[in-house]
Amino acid sequence: LEPEIVRLAVMNMTQIELDTLSGLVTELEKIRSDVSAFMQLEEQIYLCIAKSTRNPLLAASYQMVVEVSREGFRKAHLRRHLTPERILDYQQRYNKLCNAFISRDIETAVEFVKLQLVEEQKLLIKDL
Repeated sequence: LEPEIVRLAVMNMTQIELDTLSGLVTELEKIRSDVSAFMQLEEQIYLCIAKSTRNPLLAASYQMVVEVSREGFRKAHLRRHLTPERILDYQQRYNKLCNAFISRDIETAVEFVKLQLVEEQKLLIKDL
């Protein structure tokens, strides 16, 4: 779901939405260790991207994914793994993602999301 959302959003995002995304990433970069604030901004970033697809079904589907992931296992999982070092790493990655959106670089943006999904999957498997 996420790679397709990112692909469409890179193509369709307006300048206002790019500015919103950039502002969210700037706010994310200010966080040092507040896991809840980091998770909330990360959700806002992905929802901003999903809305930018111009596809209401994808946006609504991703909204449901976000709501479900707020519950239970994933939230506890992220709290365990979001160390200050990992937060810093993710901040740098989100900055690169934002730059890919600004430059309309579909390949880089989609690759970012695929790598994020693989990394999260590895962490989930590690927890089992």
